[in-house]
Amino acid sequence: MACVTSRNLLQYGPVAVNGLTVTVTDLGELHVSGTAGKPWSGVRWDQNLTDLGLKAGDTVIYSPGALPDGYDVYLSAWNNTTGKSEAMPKSTAYAIPDGVTMFQLRVQMNGTSMPIDAVLRPQLELGDTVSDWERPDVTDASGGGQLG
Repeated sequence: MACVTSRNLLQYGPVAVNGLTVTVTDLGELHVSGTAGKPWSGVRWDQNLTDLGLKAGDTVIYSPGALPDGYDVYLSAWNNTTGKSEAMPKSTAYAIPDGVTMFQLRVQMNGTSMPIDAVLRPQLELGDTVSDWERPDVTDASGGGQLG
């Protein structure tokens, strides 16, 4: 497990898929441009809880930052016990339930196809209060596509 020094526990990096190109700015933000190929498609990064230094019972809070028109930036919790995922609440404390082993960060189009050119600052941190955005430690993680 890597040593985490940033409050922002997310891990993401450059990817080009589904009509979107994602780069990481010098400040560690996500720059997303292009047009997703079809509604509800986009990009994703899997976040293994142990890699993030998290476990069931920990309380975290997720903030997507500013949301671009027509797109959502969300985090879902994947439960290996139930085989289901659930979108985590935004800017609300979330106690990680038993069975959750992974989060998935997604940037996806909502409905009608439209272009995006936005700088995003998603943040996941321990606790129940959203702090000012901070660059995550890992900004070279592999991403992938997600089809609607």
